[in-house]
Amino acid sequence: MGRWRQVVATVSVVVGVGAATVGWAGPAVAAPDPIDPAAVAAFLDREVPTVLDELRVPGLAVAVVAGGRPVLTAGYGVADVATGRRVDPATTTFPTDSVSKLFTGTAVMQLVERGALALDRDVNEYLTEFRLADTFPGRPVTLGHLLTHTAGFEERNVGILRGGDAPLGTYLAAHQPARLWPPGTVPAYSNYGVALAGHIVEVASGMRFEQYVAEHVFGPLGMTTTTFDITPTGPQLQALTRLYRPEGDDGMVDLPPSFGAMGPAGNAVTTAADMSRFMLAHLGGGALADGARILQPATTADMQARHHALDPRLPGMSYTFINESHGGRRATGHGGDGLASHSLLTLYPESGVGIYLVANGDGTGIGAGGGLIELTRRFAEHFVPAPAAAAPPAAVPAATERFAGDYRYTRMSGSDASRFPAAALNPVQVEAGADGTIVTTGSIGTSPNAPDVQRWLPVGENLFRADGMDELLAFQVDRDGRVTAMGVGDDPTIAWERVAWWQSFGVHIAVAAGCLAVLLTTFGWPVAAAVRRIRTGTWRHPDGRFAHLVAMVAVVAVGLLLAMGAYLLGDIDRALDAILGATWELGALHIAAGIAAIMTAAVLVGAVLAWRRGWWSRPARLHFTLVAAALTTFVVLLREYNLLAWPWA
Repeated sequence: MGRWRQVVATVSVVVGVGAATVGWAGPAVAAPDPIDPAAVAAFLDREVPTVLDELRVPGLAVAVVAGGRPVLTAGYGVADVATGRRVDPATTTFPTDSVSKLFTGTAVMQLVERGALALDRDVNEYLTEFRLADTFPGRPVTLGHLLTHTAGFEERNVGILRGGDAPLGTYLAAHQPARLWPPGTVPAYSNYGVALAGHIVEVASGMRFEQYVAEHVFGPLGMTTTTFDITPTGPQLQALTRLYRPEGDDGMVDLPPSFGAMGPAGNAVTTAADMSRFMLAHLGGGALADGARILQPATTADMQARHHALDPRLPGMSYTFINESHGGRRATGHGGDGLASHSLLTLYPESGVGIYLVANGDGTGIGAGGGLIELTRRFAEHFVPAPAAAAPPAAVPAATERFAGDYRYTRMSGSDASRFPAAALNPVQVEAGADGTIVTTGSIGTSPNAPDVQRWLPVGENLFRADGMDELLAFQVDRDGRVTAMGVGDDPTIAWERVAWWQSFGVHIAVAAGCLAVLLTTFGWPVAAAVRRIRTGTWRHPDGRFAHLVAMVAVVAVGLLLAMGAYLLGDIDRALDAILGATWELGALHIAAGIAAIMTAAVLVGAVLAWRRGWWSRPARLHFTLVAAALTTFVVLLREYNLLAWPWA
């Protein structure tokens, strides 16, 4: 996925990898031996420097495991641009961002295995400091929902890097998001949901989350350089790489790590060497070859099994593991993206192969996150056996008009200003083809090189395959036969919800443009007033001057809001910083929106008085009323995208 997806989501943007259902049958095709360190090293030595150079990423660490043992750990580039300190895979720690969720899922599954937790029980039965709102009576949120991103939470993003030092439970109690969908129905990626699962680990174990995973996950595996404890004086933080964002043609600016208050969702730091041991444990049924064990084989298998999918023919979600298909190869894992930190862990269970990649810069072009995805897929093509190519399924001609329409990204806030970039950058339109195909327009899926316009061929009821690719797309249909959502195979953590035409972002933009055209006509008022004053020596109506002044203030506020919005969205990094850090720029945006709303209320009063008291000519009153209507419509749109909410809302 492109780096804009970071603005839409949060500091821990998911980069999903996992298992597809279609096209796995058949004998394996021969591939180079992934157990041969020399072959793996030759591949990485050829590919990684190219990625670092083309994307302008300072450094990268990698770990590869196969055959039940570590094959290779390596560091490329520098961990500190100023000093030239090299990346060391054994000692240089990197943020893992959302890869941390796999540690949290493992901790939950340990307690499930011990009988201290149950995946199908209402989480309110475990919570002691607060309770989740009963938004959908009779449909409680369970741990299973939290671990598959199907609890139905909105995704709040504004200010999440300003959580302070409050205990996890206290923070979660104070920042409970709204639930937009019934649990178990629509996938919507949620950092809050996984952080809540981490808090339940605390409640069930009687230990701080950081302590629990240190003693029960990292300790048994010998992961001595891995921690959720982000104390700056800790040894893992002392060894942390610097994080960089490209600046200008050849410069770099360093950024602090993206640690937030919802630690279990993204605060772990580790080395490539430690991640070898974690991958081997999950490929080895919960244990290492030396006998160290964190899960029983049955529990490990359950954690990696599919537990939710928008359609059973799509890869779907395991418990924190994200499933996908890489050229027919079953894969499962997780990725993470923060401010200038990007990571990706991928396991190929059938082949016993795993690869972990982590970078210390945002990069340019497709970004470091996109570069890691492409590098992982090239590694799989080179080293992981694939099923023999099967004949593509025959097309299933069907009327596709019912799928046509507008679809909205489900990883979206219902209460803060990150709703606007989520809606702006990820709308998808579906058009029906005459031959049973459909065409999607918009960003869909995780591939950084996926086209914005994609043709899809029918391969089953409500199921389509991308033309020339193995990506699948399925539509969700309710009991009445109405299309409600769609999802793609390579990102089961989210869906696109079908919306009515009047909810379409494109319609909203068109309406806003029309309103802006009307508002621009108000700049003719002072010109007309000046001309009238010169010719007649009087104003058109003394009482109406204040109404015009208020309207002009509202229009200027709208103009400032649009200018600030363009300033923020004109640079992805600036937008990301503003949203996650709730910076002054975002505050200025909200202040302008608030002034516009207050002045609009006054303009509406002025419009009523103009008609009741006979201010101005009839055409002038009609024009003023049209301006009032345009302002009101604009304010309604501001409310729709939460631009009237404060940054900390």
